[in-house]
Amino acid sequence: MPILSSPEIEKLEEELLQKKKQLASLKHNLDPVKVEDYLFKNADNNEVKLSELFGEQRYLITIHNMGQGCKFCTMWANGFEGIYRHFADKAGFVLVNHDSLEKQKAFAEKQGWTFPMYNASDSSFTKDLGFKDDKSLWPGVSTFRKNDDGSIELVAQSMFGPGDDFCSVWHFYDLLPEKFDY
Repeated sequence: MPILSSPEIEKLEEELLQKKKQLASLKHNLDPVKVEDYLFKNADNNEVKLSELFGEQRYLITIHNMGQGCKFCTMWANGFEGIYRHFADKAGFVLVNHDSLEKQKAFAEKQGWTFPMYNASDSSFTKDLGFKDDKSLWPGVSTFRKNDDGSIELVAQSMFGPGDDFCSVWHFYDLLPEKFDY
């Protein structure tokens, strides 16, 4: 047990852990939603179907990224680079945004990202999944399952935002003595 703690902190941390487990359970119990086999553009400007992004896996984790203009999206993606290889035996993992392919390629190279990136600007994918409207894009994640018959289902989603569990940086900021605005 850390020496700098209190019963109140320990109790709240346990409550948060239980709430996270409850949230995961609720998400696991949602009814999946069938989705179409959307088209994207890969780094070579070729069309690629959503079904192809799974690779050999049954599941696919798709990051909805606002592009290089969003410093938070860059920070999330930098963190995903470190965990990307851990998904290899469980699920496909891709990042999708609306940046031009040239921008994507240059920025990924600069950041050292090795995960696959796709452009969704010619598709209704981002809007249909709730991460875009007529004025804005939002960051988040959607997970999919490919069924034996080839159909694809959306099985879970989450939005990204300051303080979320998808970026460990927030939690380290919270441990510093000064309050940092996300």
